[in-house]
Amino acid sequence: MTSFIDRLHDDLVRAAAPAAPALERTPAPRRTAPRASRRQLRGLALGGALAAGGVAAGVLTLSSSPAGPPPAAAAVLHALARVAAVQPAVTAPGPGQYQYTQSEATDTGTYAQAAPSGGAATFCTVQVRDNRQTWIGPDGSGMIVESQSPTGVSTPAGCAAQLPAPPSSTSSRTWYATGCLSITPTNLSALPIDPTALRAELQSRQIEGGPPGPAEDFAQIGDLLRETDASPALRSALYTIAAGLPGVRSLGTITDQAGRNGVGLAIDSGGAEHVMIFDPQTSALLATQTSAADSPTSYTVYLRSQVVGSLPAPAPAALTPACTNGTSRTIQTPAGTLAVGTGS
Repeated sequence: MTSFIDRLHDDLVRAAAPAAPALERTPAPRRTAPRASRRQLRGLALGGALAAGGVAAGVLTLSSSPAGPPPAAAAVLHALARVAAVQPAVTAPGPGQYQYTQSEATDTGTYAQAAPSGGAATFCTVQVRDNRQTWIGPDGSGMIVESQSPTGVSTPAGCAAQLPAPPSSTSSRTWYATGCLSITPTNLSALPIDPTALRAELQSRQIEGGPPGPAEDFAQIGDLLRETDASPALRSALYTIAAGLPGVRSLGTITDQAGRNGVGLAIDSGGAEHVMIFDPQTSALLATQTSAADSPTSYTVYLRSQVVGSLPAPAPAALTPACTNGTSRTIQTPAGTLAVGTGS
């Protein structure tokens, strides 16, 4: 199953990322099932103000408690749509500015120990905590700072005892030339804000491509909602579309891995439960998580997102040529990695 981190990486970096020295992600194929960070729902009838919740002064309130049932998923999504519509206009980064995002996630990596003479190599599945900071400018230039810390060796049984040493932590700094990064999977300003027109583009896969079906619809709605400069009107339309999709259930108020309470919505797909958690006061996507019986829970929490005026450090060398059509090459320096165009 494709992880949150794989999807996030695909969306942010059009070029191939530098490989980690000891821990490296197993490349994920393009999914035929919905991505783990987004999913679908069914519109259920509302009664009264909101059935099990309401919106006042642009804030979603839920009356569910541990002893009572959560509100219907469609009711929650319609409420989130109304909350989103009254949020302040989003300020996109201008020239010389960057969209900064800080996130934390767990991922699964593969650690391989070289085979002894005449023996077989040892491969262990390792859970990794990934802390990432991204700075992306309007021209597609920017920087990614990332650190990975193994949190445990999960499979196969007894694998950890076979390794001469535990997998080590890694960190990286990569500067990207113009055109190498993208804040969003598409030009958001070109998307319609009318829910009917937007639904047509989404379901015909004009926005991102991908397989048909409501599960993929909700996956792509999540893509457009997280870490983007989507306008309040567009966010509202996306929630409205999600409210009409089949398959999602409400989890009521739940807590993400950063300790923040939010509104949880889930769908089962591919043998796993996929959850998205939203801030009821702003409609922002707080976190995503996936759990399955045969693997540890993976998650991504979005901790900060704002426009800033500079990178944390200048590139150690010129970032030329620019990336074209998402094609790049990497250059290693003592200070970090440079990602630039191929020049072809």
